[in-house]
Parts: sequence; structure tokens; C-alpha cells
Amino acid sequence: MLLNTKQLPLERILLGRRITTEPGLFAVLAGALAASDTVMADKVRDRLARRTARRPVSLGGGVALPHAAVPGLSTTRAVFVRSSTPIDMVTPDEMGVTHVLALLIPSPGLAADYDLLMSLTALLGRTTTRHALQHARTAAEVQALFMNEGSG
Repeated sequence: MLLNTKQLPLERILLGRRITTEPGLFAVLAGALAASDTVMADKVRDRLARRTARRPVSLGGGVALPHAAVPGLSTTRAVFVRSSTPIDMVTPDEMGVTHVLALLIPSPGLAADYDLLMSLTALLGRTTTRHALQHARTAAEVQALFMNEGSG
């Protein structure tokens, strides 16, 4: 298991959102992660933007894995977004991004957090995972892919 249901609950799996810009994506991610906590939402948005400015987070093939360590976060949290429109982001293949898994870890990060990031990068790099994410109809189907490491 890569992620558990506390890290990626069904309510943080957003399918069919219309997002076209990176700032718009970060606003959606921050809102999903921080709910009504505007201070935490601002931190999340800022940390994601700063991390992405240093190095693009797209893996190519329409997939991105924005991630950041966030001060004040008590546990690792994830959000998955499938956009109905390509999001304009820097990508290695010059394609837009439609599938985004955002990973936020407490600051400072631990070795286990970086191991999780590497495992998620490998999972999202698989053609079979990308195909399954594209064709998943429900949040539960998406969640199962990350619970079962893309098998099934």
C-alpha cells in the first residue's frame, strides 16, 4: 500500500474539474487540503508554487506530482485531481497535464516521506496506471489504485 484512506480520502479525489492554469490548480489543491483553514491553504498554495518554480513536477504523459513540505502540517496528505481540460504546466513532452496527485508532507520531511514520493513517481510513470486513472469512473476506483499500488 502506498497511500492510505486517511492520506487520500474520497473527498480529496476530484474528478472532472475544469482547470486550465497552474495557479488555478494550486488553488483547488489548497482548498481541498486545507478546507476552511485559510492560513493553511495559503501555506499550501505558496509551498506548491515555490517548489514547482524550482523544478517542474510533471512526469509527462499528462501526469504531474506536485509535492512540498508544509510547516504546521501534522500528517501526510494527498489530493488527486483529474481535469476535464489540459492544465498549462511545464512538461517534458510539451503536453498539458490532466491528472495530478499532490503530496504534502509535514516539514521537515522524513526519509519515509521521500521514499513515498519516489514510489508514487514510479507508480505514476507506469502506462497501466495512467490508463487506469484515465478510465476510473469513481473516486473509489482512483483511491483503490493508490491503495493497491496500481495493481488489479
